[in-house]
Order: sequence, then structure tokens, then C-alpha cells
Amino acid sequence: MTEKSINPVVALAKEAIASDAEGLKALMRAAFQEVLEAEMTEALGAGKSERTERRLGHRSGYYERDLITRIGKIELRVPQDRGGRFSTELFERYARAEKALLAALAEMYVQGVSTRKVKAITEELVGHSFSASSISAIVKRLDGELERFMSTTFIDAVRACLKAGGWATKENEHERGGEFLVGVQGRLFIIEGDYQVGEPAAGWTAVGGGYLVALGHLDATAKTGRAPRSRIKGALEAAERHTAGVRGPFAIVTTGGRTAH
Repeated sequence: MTEKSINPVVALAKEAIASDAEGLKALMRAAFQEVLEAEMTEALGAGKSERTERRLGHRSGYYERDLITRIGKIELRVPQDRGGRFSTELFERYARAEKALLAALAEMYVQGVSTRKVKAITEELVGHSFSASSISAIVKRLDGELERFMSTTFIDAVRACLKAGGWATKENEHERGGEFLVGVQGRLFIIEGDYQVGEPAAGWTAVGGGYLVALGHLDATAKTGRAPRSRIKGALEAAERHTAGVRGPFAIVTTGGRTAH
């Protein structure tokens, strides 16, 4: 696969992300909701239903409050406790630093969720640091937003792109596109011909002509300690040797610390 054929897919992903204001709002909603939950947990010294001698109080439901942002209104559920111990500065601090926070959240949406980025954003939002376990919970929640993006906004953009280019086909009234791989935020997704989105359990896979040969080579070298670039090069060469129609030259591209071909 040449770099020329890779670039349209990369551009498509960036365009889909840039146009997905609702997706960014969903990320912000998830981030801010988790921040509020983490604040309450640390204020009470215990999580929901957690039994511990460190507990300082008990939760007492939620009240709804809107956060007005440049990309629209975000509805949040603010937790309450029985003794009135909990309070948050999230809404006021966001209003004072919206431009910087919005830029940081947008960057995280495009480039990926990381502990470092989440830690920086949450400290800016609430004015203090969270425990490692609270940061981990926030990261886990935000990671789910990537899967939502891939199965909605991104796949819709893929279908439109393939239809516009004349590459989509119809079989028994069912629309089909090509099968390919997409690397986003350090994770690998496979786009099936029927536009289903999956994520290989092994973290790697192969599609296209000679894919079975390439898969066999990748599997055989999985525990050898060889570098990803070396394994991919070997898989491509094996597919070329044993499959008609698979011919070099091949391009191996490294993006965001991950290697793809």
C-alpha cells in the first residue's frame, strides 16, 4: 500500500473529527460528569456504595445544571450529599478558562485520551489534583467516546466518501464498501465491507489480498520480540511471495507512536 492511498483515509478521519461538534460535546459531557463524580467521591472519602471507615458522609441524589459553552449547552447532573459537604467550582472555573480548556479537550478528542492530559484538564477545572484511581476512572470513561465516534460519525463519513467516489457497491439491496484498517488514538479498528466497526483482540490484523499469509506471519512472530516495523515488513514480503496480485513497493508509516502499512 502506498502513502498516496493512505492519505485520503487520514484526511477523512480528521475531517470527520473536525465536523463532529456533537461528538466533542459528548466528550465534554463525559469528562465533566466524571470530574463531578470524582470530586464527590474524594469529598466523602468513599465511592458509591463503598463500605469504608474513611467515609465522611453519604450521597443524596443529583440536581441538574446546564453548562453554557461556545459549542452549545451541556446538561450535567451535579451530585449532592446529605450533610452539604460537597461543592464544586467546575462551572465558574470553566467560564474563566473556557478557551484554553476547549482547545485542550478538542486536542484530546483528536489525538487520544491520556492520563497526563486528563490530569491537566481536571486540575484546571477544579483547582486541585485528583487521586490516581479517580484519574484512571475518568480516562476509562472518556475512552468509550472513541468507540462511539468510530461507529457513528466516522463510519457515516466513510460511507459518504465511498459513495461519492463510486467505490460502494450493492449486493441484494445491501450497500457494501471496502474492508480496511484505521488506526486512531493508538488503537486499531477494522472497517468491514458492511460498514461494521470492530477492534482486533490481538491489537493487530490484516485485510486485503494475501491477508491470510500476512496474518500467519504476524502470528508466528508475535512473541519473538521483533520490532513492529520488522514484523510488518516480513508479513508484506510473505504475502507478496505467496499471493498473486500482491506486489510491492510497500510503504510503512509510523503515526502517533504506532506503525501501520
